Amino acid sequence: LFGYTDFNRSLATPFLLAHPSHHFSLARLGDKLSDWIDECYIAPDKALALSSAQIDWAYQALFVAPSPLPISPSLDLLSKKMRLQPHLRLFTLPFNLFSFRAEFLKKDVDHWTEAMSFPPLREEGPYFFLLYRTSQNLIQYREIEQGQWTLLHLIAGGASLDEACNELEAQGGSGAKEAQGSLHLWIQEWIREMWLIPEIEGEQYEYN
Repeated sequence: LFGYTDFNRSLATPFLLAHPSHHFSLARLGDKLSDWIDECYIAPDKALALSSAQIDWAYQALFVAPSPLPISPSLDLLSKKMRLQPHLRLFTLPFNLFSFRAEFLKKDVDHWTEAMSFPPLREEGPYFFLLYRTSQNLIQYREIEQGQWTLLHLIAGGASLDEACNELEAQGGSGAKEAQGSLHLWIQEWIREMWLIPEIEGEQYEYN
């Protein structure tokens, strides 16, 4: 997005001066970059830069996230408090940054530095995405329905599936209508793909 020179001048150098790394691994170098952009970066493209940094960090974090744990077939999914497994993240964006990113990465930085324009960025959002690691250890994204995103977001925030469904119904709108016809298919996929895990009593867990 920035090119080498502008990236170093506008982001990398001021960020590293504010947050010098004290970890042995270079993989942790950018763990606070999105927080720094949110707090300190001031420019018209801030929303794009912030979302891009959050997505890039998620790709890296999900690759090394712990392997998912299976759900017991006897578990009461409706009333049991659940959380999302650590190998997936939810995103809601005002633009389709994931398809933009995929097109962007087909060429190297030098190509886009010399190009007259970037790939088209669809901005008629909101868009709802799930980023996850597959059983083959590939990081993939998927655009999902607002209803499914809302339910997963509520579950990640501590709601049981029953509570999340009640909240979605109270909100009404297109998300609730989507759930009426697709909820059973969503739940089947969540279990099959191991996207949910029971919340352990007393465990301190924050989804981000």
